[in-house]
Amino acid sequence: MRKLLLLAASGFLVAACGGGGDDGGGGDTPDAGPPASSVCDVNSDSAATPAFPFDLAQFRNEILPLLQGDFAAGGCLGAGCHDAPNGQGNYNVWPAAGSDSDCPDIESFNAFYNATDFRTNPRNSKVITAINGTLATHPLKFAEGEGSLATLLQYIEDAQDRIGGDTDNTGLFDQAFYESTIDPEIHANGCTNANCHNNADGSIIQADFGLAPNPAPGSPEMEANFKAVTNLIAVGDIDSPEESVFYIRATDNHRGLIFSLQGTNSLRDWIKEVLDATGPGDIGCEPASAFNVGLFEDEIMPLLQGDVDYNDRNDGRNSTGCIRGPCHGMDRGAGIFYIDEFAPAEENVENFSCFVNLANPTNSQVLLCPLNLPGCIKSREHPGGDVFANVQDRNYQRLLSYIYATKNGRSPLDFAFFVRKINVIFNDEDAVEDGARNQTCATFGCHGIQVAGLPPSNGSNFGIIPEARNETELVENFAQAAAFTFFPDATQSSLFLYPTNEIANDDNDLATGVDHTGGEDFAIDDVEALDILKWAGGIFPNQDGFLQDVLVAGIFNADEIDDDPLANPETQAPRIFLRSGQPSQFNDGEWDGFFSDEAFIDFNEAFLNGVNGDGDSTAYASFYITNADSRELEVNIEVESPNEVELFVGEGNPGDVGNGAVARTIILPSYEDSQEPVRILVKVFQAAGDAEFGFSINFQDENNNPLNNINKQLVVTLSNINAGI
Repeated sequence: MRKLLLLAASGFLVAACGGGGDDGGGGDTPDAGPPASSVCDVNSDSAATPAFPFDLAQFRNEILPLLQGDFAAGGCLGAGCHDAPNGQGNYNVWPAAGSDSDCPDIESFNAFYNATDFRTNPRNSKVITAINGTLATHPLKFAEGEGSLATLLQYIEDAQDRIGGDTDNTGLFDQAFYESTIDPEIHANGCTNANCHNNADGSIIQADFGLAPNPAPGSPEMEANFKAVTNLIAVGDIDSPEESVFYIRATDNHRGLIFSLQGTNSLRDWIKEVLDATGPGDIGCEPASAFNVGLFEDEIMPLLQGDVDYNDRNDGRNSTGCIRGPCHGMDRGAGIFYIDEFAPAEENVENFSCFVNLANPTNSQVLLCPLNLPGCIKSREHPGGDVFANVQDRNYQRLLSYIYATKNGRSPLDFAFFVRKINVIFNDEDAVEDGARNQTCATFGCHGIQVAGLPPSNGSNFGIIPEARNETELVENFAQAAAFTFFPDATQSSLFLYPTNEIANDDNDLATGVDHTGGEDFAIDDVEALDILKWAGGIFPNQDGFLQDVLVAGIFNADEIDDDPLANPETQAPRIFLRSGQPSQFNDGEWDGFFSDEAFIDFNEAFLNGVNGDGDSTAYASFYITNADSRELEVNIEVESPNEVELFVGEGNPGDVGNGAVARTIILPSYEDSQEPVRILVKVFQAAGDAEFGFSINFQDENNNPLNNINKQLVVTLSNINAGI
């Protein structure tokens, strides 16, 4: 079923959102309800309001009773109809809910929600076309305007009104061809006869589909006809012209009033041309070189084939199996996801790359469509149903992790922490059995490679450039390491499991049971393991809401807090290796990471005990925050310091100055993939005589609860590898 997308935990992990009471949810269900394993979260087009834009109470009170009637009473229940859980056409209506559970109501609502077209044209909704005569094989039909049909249609139209939805497909179709061929055929076949679809003389307009008779080319009437017709072709909801409401009604001799439209091949080609041009393939293919081909072959292909279930590796058959049989293992033409299990891995990666979005990974078609999530270009119900249990499904998350692991995509993993904490592990002899082997992880013969992208000689898919120093090489290593992280649970990341040899421990969900070829390099509680877990799990404020990891720049000579040796403090977007503005005595003026063991960010420690020594100095700290929750988040930011401080929030905004303390409250919108992280910049002025030099920064919500590494609502990055951050 559809879920609400939210950013959470370690790096933009998406999760299901639900609740009890009138918002849906609930625990055990009666026998009349869905299976106990079902998750009764309420479908919604909004992270803030369950069921939006529909009125859930109205559904329960007015719509559900109509659906729960048996066939004889004009409802959906009855043998061979839509009785859950095996309803015809995968459309399920649950019988009346028991007194102790809302779950059947919610399941029935979700099925209804998924069968509507409230965003564009309510009349195109499956629940409408099934019963208004469009679907000739459906046994239950209502006359136009009849009570049940009118009630259902009005309910969907009300939802469309709430979001201001309207269809306008005119920009997709060839209007000249419509005017020269389609519109004349419409009138020649009697569509604008009296009591049909004529909207010019006040006649009864059937099915709310009104047309002007014989309009002049280029006239407003012709424009209106063009829009009315194209709006009955639900581009994005259909795979072929024959599924279009307009094509069906134009060719089925409906009501005996018109003949089949002449030249139907022309009509079909006119529609098909648009469908071919707007399929998923047109979202643009990402560069296949951005992906780890070996990892795709060894870990992603088994998932797509259904041979491995990352929810339970001991289960011999995974329900995913996207490329089984006639699904995505069959070439069905351009724009359709296709993986050939017998083709070279490089070819399959190229096909895969056309259905992912590296700028917004959770918006990738390979993730949206199998769960029927909003944003799937083919937005009608996925023929294979919900392939994943939900967005927390480990198979879903394995795909998401793989998409994140590219060197030119948006990643929740921090590049600065990787450079200063993780990459150094690869080149440290002491990180391999405390130096007993006199080799490193990046030694040739282990994971070391000479050319980026080539597999290492040890036969693994994890290749490391030894002693990477420049940013290009570090980005390559970052992408390699990111491919072996697992966002839902950092302890199940291969990057952690292999060097600790936990990969052989069957107590780990994703363990293979086979020893790491290199044995146990370090223990699970060694500093190397802890740093890997922190990186793979994302950076958050500590349990009390204090952030301990920042980028720093300094120390600069200054006479007062208003002095700004940093170039453009209101707009600069710091990242590691970026020159801060002018030379300084630390790191030649470049931004760099500082990872404190305490809540206090001690600049004396960061800058080698204050290299200026005499005070009258300024230094800066920077990082980025993103709301990881599905709801709007109020963030109270409090900075305390033994010095004068200035706090900048966002880019282009003036700072707030305080002597010893400064605070700011901001509202972060619920997570959307297009949301950019909010920059936070802290400037500290150390006057002569100030022994201490630094600050602490704390984050709380509107109820004064810490935003911390437990609730994981506020994810922090210091320096990403894309977007100049």
